[in-house]
Amino acid sequence: SHLIAMYAVSWAGGIFVPVNVRFADVEMRYCVQDAGCRLLLADAALAETAEEIRDSLSCVEAVVRIDAGEGPAGLRSFDALVGDAQPCAASARGADDVAALYYTGGTTGRSKGVMLTHRGILTSILQWSNAVGLSSRDTLLIVAPMFHLVGGLNAMAATTLGAAMCIVGRFHVPTVLKQIETARVTKA
Repeated sequence: SHLIAMYAVSWAGGIFVPVNVRFADVEMRYCVQDAGCRLLLADAALAETAEEIRDSLSCVEAVVRIDAGEGPAGLRSFDALVGDAQPCAASARGADDVAALYYTGGTTGRSKGVMLTHRGILTSILQWSNAVGLSSRDTLLIVAPMFHLVGGLNAMAATTLGAAMCIVGRFHVPTVLKQIETARVTKA
């Protein structure tokens, strides 16, 4: 759902703002407010936090649950939203328009939003893919979290080039080794 949401936000003309799920609630709220997010996408683990942020910030208009299962009352599910959607044309966005806003870890103070343009993201994807020789014949192991630029760019590189992905939620050596074998990972 994360990748679908990322591409859908871009298609609709929005700016994708992945927030570190390991941040404390106050840090998440800061990122959402600083970016002026209007829509929050949350899984079961963060649904209540997302609702609290929505209720405390006037910029947030809605929260959508992106994983399967029942959410809190009144929380729309991603599947229901997609099921009710009507096709729309892609937004008219330029290469130098901001596509994503990634927040730093805040090691020297508050997190700072780093604006990435469509051109910058595509350039990074192509340079990295070329450097590691990623192609449509590969299966890419992704262990970095999707809220982190490395995880996000790796996933975008795989989808751009048509490579398969093996996404590991949390790094755990036995799990990763099993996934490498099972998915026949060729690049990491």
